[in-house]
Amino acid sequence: MIAFKFLRPGAIGLYSGFRWPVPRNGHPGEWVLVEPPLVPSIRGIHACRAGELIDWIDDELWRIELAGDLLTYEGLLVASSGRLLERVRAWDEDAATAFAASCVLSVRDHAVRALERFGHSEEAAELAAVEDHRALQRAAVQRLGRGGDTEDALAFLTDVVELSHGGRPDSYARPSGQGRAGDAGRDRRQPRLRRRCGRGRDRGAAGRRSGRVRPQLRGGAGSPARVAARSPRPRHDRP
Repeated sequence: MIAFKFLRPGAIGLYSGFRWPVPRNGHPGEWVLVEPPLVPSIRGIHACRAGELIDWIDDELWRIELAGDLLTYEGLLVASSGRLLERVRAWDEDAATAFAASCVLSVRDHAVRALERFGHSEEAAELAAVEDHRALQRAAVQRLGRGGDTEDALAFLTDVVELSHGGRPDSYARPSGQGRAGDAGRDRRQPRLRRRCGRGRDRGAAGRRSGRVRPQLRGGAGSPARVAARSPRPRHDRP
């Protein structure tokens, strides 16, 4: 079966730290084998179909051949053996940066719709006219802390901007002198934000080099962020 796999720079597994054998001289990489039993997210060769790529974004995208035992679980493909076939060169830093920018504007539009829906048409129009990321973040932060039905959408916008520039969604900047207004509301939102963001993931080296990071998406409109934290995994058990 042919599928896709995201890896860190150098064809390294995000969680396992396993360095995959890469294709050479026109030939696929060597087979990597994992002894059963297969356990999703713990043990096995993990990959995904094209429709689930958005859930697993990282620096390098590869086509991978899976063989042996195979199971599926929540968008994951888990196999007992696999080998890398080729790097998908279309997914590079320029594509990732453009994708991050489009995500920020998509979440801005989500916040605009929320403001309109709850009777803040003037503020919605002001926000819709802003395209600069940091200006969007400042505009959203200024409207935080007042409570109401638009709070989540505005907080989400500030978080996505922070992620797109290499930060963490719980550390977005505040205007000078404003302090941490809205922290209580944000603390209440954290469990929901973590559910939206899904599993923790490490931001890649490309993001660190450029000062930007691609938002790690967890499917569905209005949810383009994933907490930039790394979860330890057993080495080689999840290549």
